[in-house]
Amino acid sequence: MRRSTQILILLAAIAVGISAFIATVYSGGAPSAGPKCPLGEWLRLPTDQCKAVCDADPGFRDEARDLTDRKRQERLTLAALLEDPATPGDQILEQVERATAAHAALERRVAQHLIAIRSHLTPDQQERLLRFCAESVRRGRCPKPCGNRGEPPGEGACFQDASDGCAER
Repeated sequence: MRRSTQILILLAAIAVGISAFIATVYSGGAPSAGPKCPLGEWLRLPTDQCKAVCDADPGFRDEARDLTDRKRQERLTLAALLEDPATPGDQILEQVERATAAHAALERRVAQHLIAIRSHLTPDQQERLLRFCAESVRRGRCPKPCGNRGEPPGEGACFQDASDGCAER
């Protein structure tokens, strides 16, 4: 083969490869008819059911985010107090109470959310979600996000970040 023919074949192959790559990337990003929330995807909720779940407790996302921020700040404050050897014991204990109260408020709000949404789930969906959350409670913490072991995707499964993910991020 002549050199110019080889170059032409090489350029055609590169063009086909790039086109195939672009087609693959863009077809994967096409909007789907399914739910737009991690919980909905994990439970395989149809779009209308995901909307009903989100509408059942519309204030949850914002309230839970505020409570999560408060919990995080109280824990950071406690950590700073513990690092300082000069911090009085009473001040540390007061901060422990504030951190504990922030955690309890978040946990209470998540429980209220679960109660509000469960009637919008099928018995199988309820069982899957509530069993998962019960296991998280038994462990004393929420597992890390995984998504490939049957856990809900997101920033820590079972509302660790207190976001059910139904509202678009």
